[in-house]
Amino acid sequence: MKIGENRREVVEKWKGCDGEDVRSFAFRRELERLTGIEARVLYAALLLGETTLGDIAEVIDMQPRAVREHIAGLQAYHLMATVAKSQRESTISVPDELQAVVELVRAQLGVNAKLVEEAVGRAHERSGNQERQVGASIRSIVRLWGAERFEEAVIVATALREKFPDNGDAASILGASLLRTKPARDREADKALDAAAKLGCSKLELLPNMIRAKTQIQDWSGLREISRTRISNEPDRDVALAAHLKANSEMISTARVRGDRNRVAELAIEAVERVTAKLRRARLEVGYFNSLLGQRFDFARVYVDALNRLNPRGGDRLRVFEGVARLAAADVVVTDLLEIGVSALEDWWGDVERRPVADLSACKLLSRMLGKLEKI
Repeated sequence: MKIGENRREVVEKWKGCDGEDVRSFAFRRELERLTGIEARVLYAALLLGETTLGDIAEVIDMQPRAVREHIAGLQAYHLMATVAKSQRESTISVPDELQAVVELVRAQLGVNAKLVEEAVGRAHERSGNQERQVGASIRSIVRLWGAERFEEAVIVATALREKFPDNGDAASILGASLLRTKPARDREADKALDAAAKLGCSKLELLPNMIRAKTQIQDWSGLREISRTRISNEPDRDVALAAHLKANSEMISTARVRGDRNRVAELAIEAVERVTAKLRRARLEVGYFNSLLGQRFDFARVYVDALNRLNPRGGDRLRVFEGVARLAAADVVVTDLLEIGVSALEDWWGDVERRPVADLSACKLLSRMLGKLEKI
């Protein structure tokens, strides 16, 4: 990488080739050109996250004016950015893509890296700012992931969780770290991620991690609960919807084994209506649209089959027709299912006609059902 060459272009150029080795090669030459002080300034900024000139000066024990000169030099190499917050203060940060090569900076500093890390830790302690302390620790944990030091990441995340037991982000990063161990510690991860959700963590990665943990431990009821009310606007996928359909499918299988047809019907129609809500919400990519249609038809058939088996007697057959009408309201109109519904309505009315006393309420009910059938 040449001095001043755009670092985003370099990362993109090498991304996907040979992982960390290629990335290291791309940045090593530029980092080797940095002075020891410049490397310390860069490493401090990497550890601090979004920070200020004063914070960096405190960490590396230098006058702010001298630090400002080194920051200007790093900016010339596209290694640092500043944004003015006010006339007197600017925020300083390192581009996100450079977090991937933090170990190179650490290696270049050698024993001095530890001194910077300790100074950053002390600065966070003095600030008393929980968000900053947690954020800095999370960045350290993510760097450990990048170096495939997963067990060490769990140790750091566990300490963070113990230090901040009421912080949802701390619980979330612990759960995510537990999922990355080999083998993954899924049950421990699930417990930590549940705690993160209860503590109000809003990290985007929380839900996918919860889905992964609950799927691995086969907690289908828990998976259904965390995914049943969430729908994304993505046109070609929906992680929460896929999790919900998976959970309902597994729970249907379990309900069938114990002969609980009411539960089968409840779960099946819930899945149908959930898919319909997604289809009505946004225009979807054709392949994904067709996939959802197929799944919806499968659940619809499960639903009607369960109702059929639940209501074999003539006087109860109306429930089967009502179920088919409910499917129609959810945009599911399939000829064979409609025929089952109409046949069930006929069975019910035949039972009414055989009653010894005329049932006026049944006549009104039939009129209402025929109205539904006409709409279908």
